[in-house]
Amino acid sequence: MASRVIILGGSSGVGLAVAKSCLASMHEVVIASRTQANLAAAKGQVDKLFTSFRKNLSTAVLDIQSEDAVRDFFAQTQPFDHLVVTAGALVTGNFIDLDTSAARKLFETKFWGQFLAAKYAAGKIKRGGSITFFTGSSYRPTFSGLSVLHAMSGAVESFARTLALELAPTRVNVISTGVIANSDLSNPDTKARQELFRTMADILPVKRVGKPEDVASTVLLLMQNTFTTGTVIHIDGGHQRVQV
Repeated sequence: MASRVIILGGSSGVGLAVAKSCLASMHEVVIASRTQANLAAAKGQVDKLFTSFRKNLSTAVLDIQSEDAVRDFFAQTQPFDHLVVTAGALVTGNFIDLDTSAARKLFETKFWGQFLAAKYAAGKIKRGGSITFFTGSSYRPTFSGLSVLHAMSGAVESFARTLALELAPTRVNVISTGVIANSDLSNPDTKARQELFRTMADILPVKRVGKPEDVASTVLLLMQNTFTTGTVIHIDGGHQRVQV
């Protein structure tokens, strides 16, 4: 049965891959992003792939860091089935050297953004629906230089486990991703990322880095599997099994 899916951060990367997978499964999709330009680019990609389904896609400008904006967005939203929050940011560096404002911004987006989305969406999610959160990176094993990212990931996962009880029967789960190749690897400006991806491909048991489509397929699984809640699924190519 077709569902209505709202994807916050759905204009690129994993979020856009989720939108495409949902449209291919004939779901109705709303993608929200911070800028109209990003949404227009995403819609252009979708239109090329899903000409017959373009009526099933709508877009909205939304800053997930603004409580007023998130509250107003969901107040104007019709009841829906599934919420997916992929919007995010990345902060790396040794703890002592980290810029505090950058660390706060990561939490504003990845923790408080998901907090606000769940808070104001909960009353609009139909019975049998779900919320899927994301952590920015698998945080087991722990790596130096990722202190804030690890802290955020732990906070989101604990939050989701509690929401699975408080918002029941709405299901709440988390996808924790490893290294996902979101960028255009043919771009010469991505040489450093290419080297990272090659290094990680050698280390990982699956011998490659992840693709947004790897994650999107798991989002659809969590939407469909009505017996899964309060769970963290690691999409990391076996990163947790690597000895460091």
